[in-house]
Amino acid sequence: PSQPDSLSSLTVDAQGKILVSGYSIGESNHFLVARLNANGPLDSSFGTAGVAALNVTTLNEQAFHVTSDSKGRVYVSGHSNFDFLTMRLLSNGSLDSSFGDNGRVRSSLGNNTDEFINSAVVTDDGVMVGGPSFNGNFYQFGFAKYLEDGTPDPSFGNNGIALFHVGHNHAQLFALA
Repeated sequence: PSQPDSLSSLTVDAQGKILVSGYSIGESNHFLVARLNANGPLDSSFGTAGVAALNVTTLNEQAFHVTSDSKGRVYVSGHSNFDFLTMRLLSNGSLDSSFGDNGRVRSSLGNNTDEFINSAVVTDDGVMVGGPSFNGNFYQFGFAKYLEDGTPDPSFGNNGIALFHVGHNHAQLFALA
């Protein structure tokens, strides 16, 4: 049987439009981002009929968080083969080629298994994402900060990556603000 599509996050952008992220698993996998007008119907000026289906290369990639910036760009984050993955879309739903590698930034937090990005927040100079990371013995909090162009922020943590453990075997991050 086929796998269901999954809704994972929603937010309202600066123009009052509703952004929804999730993923579709099947013959081909996609990060999904939909944009709805404030009164509910899909916004036909975004993606294809209101939905941007972003091609994903493996079975183990899922989007878990969506946010936007003041320029109308959309950030959708999740994991790809147990690495953090963040994509930036233009206001029309297409990948922003000026961010990372053709709109995508992938971060491996060392030798860790990075479960998924639970949260992302836009900063004055880029975007920060966070989620649990397993180092082989225990889960810890993991964060990656990217500059405007998608490169790791060298002023944050160790070349854009910060990890910390709080003494328990399982760390779970629910939100960044």
